[in-house]
Amino acid sequence: RLDEEDEQQQQLQQEHMGGTQEELDRLPVYTVENEWKGNSDNSKCLICLSDFAKGDVVRILPCLHQFHQAECVDPWLRRKMLCPVCKLVF
Repeated sequence: RLDEEDEQQQQLQQEHMGGTQEELDRLPVYTVENEWKGNSDNSKCLICLSDFAKGDVVRILPCLHQFHQAECVDPWLRRKMLCPVCKLVF
């Protein structure tokens, strides 16, 4: 029983390990060309809650959630390779 619990704990830890720079570099980014206004989740970073502004670099995760790259989501992904909103592990 203890071996099974240890194995499950190790699997959970591995799933939530942070990503390497190489893994982060595989995720797409884009630069915002026009300011977005509105109440859509796609118009703002759900980490800092700021609207995306012209010139911001935004990273898109496999679940299609979007965040400011350097200042918001990359530090998160270095700790945990999962979406901060929907918790999708990738």
